[in-house]
Amino acid sequence: MDYKIIVEETFGKSLREIMHEVCVEKELEKWEGAELLGVPLQTFTAWRSKFRYGPLQMKADRAALKSREAMEKYR
Repeated sequence: MDYKIIVEETFGKSLREIMHEVCVEKELEKWEGAELLGVPLQTFTAWRSKFRYGPLQMKADRAALKSREAMEKYR
């Protein structure tokens, strides 16, 4: 069963857009997101990691961005 196709057809958006809405905009925990999308927890966490929407991944990405911006400002 391909959950990606089912979720995209149900929500009428790409998986990336759906995951952004669930993880970034709504800030749902992994079990809440998995329940909302109707997919197993492992599938949801794999998608979240793929798009770098995990909480630690987003913090690391923000830190790296701020560091690059600070370096550019310094130059």
